[in-house]
Amino acid sequence: MGQKKREVDSEEIATRAIEYFRMAEKISPVESGEMPVIFTPGGLIALLLSLGLAVDGKSVYLGASPLKDKLGQQIADPRLTITDDPLVEFGPQTSAFDDEGIPRKRTPIIEKGVLRNFIYDLDTAARIPTHPTGHGSARRLTNVVINAGDIPYRDMLRGIRNGLLVHEFIGLGQGNPINGEFSVNVFLGYKIENGEIVGRVKDVMLAGNAFDALKDIAAISQERDWVSGPWAWYNGLMPYVQIRKLSVIARQG
Repeated sequence: MGQKKREVDSEEIATRAIEYFRMAEKISPVESGEMPVIFTPGGLIALLLSLGLAVDGKSVYLGASPLKDKLGQQIADPRLTITDDPLVEFGPQTSAFDDEGIPRKRTPIIEKGVLRNFIYDLDTAARIPTHPTGHGSARRLTNVVINAGDIPYRDMLRGIRNGLLVHEFIGLGQGNPINGEFSVNVFLGYKIENGEIVGRVKDVMLAGNAFDALKDIAAISQERDWVSGPWAWYNGLMPYVQIRKLSVIARQG
């Protein structure tokens, strides 16, 4: 199956862009501390980067993955289901075979919070030993599909008295991403106050552990968006995800 052309709703894209611009017109100060954080579909890479590294079969074989002994175990909130789907229609990474000639197939990564699969190429599969998963010699996830939740995004916002909405980061990959540790500068983020977005934040960092955050999910939105990013494997259909508490560091003055 080759990649297909997906219809694009240009009006929806323009509306969302205008909304982001309007929200950014005002700078809103934020105090350092622990608070709820909503990741937009694009912002979820801050959490999924570590997951992608940890399910890499090479990391598992070398013993570097913190998930190496957790197959079949609960590693995330039960509401979280993540599937790698190289066969989804219109997906940016949709294809029938990987670069090693292995047929691609849908691969559950996390199912209701339980770790289901690692990602293997021919070499790492032979070393384990197990079967290759059709993710190529680079062992990259294809179209990452996260199941929708049961709450509208606007209701997620309304339930937060003081928190952040984060969309883009600078310096992603700093810290110790293979172990889930991240400390990143927020490039585009917004302050949530009494259920409303009141302005853009500036000089703010977000820190935490991705695997701890995936266990501490407060809500997953009904809405999902197709996203793609600079990381080769970060393409897919993502919801908004609210984490109950993360550390926010704001530069004062």
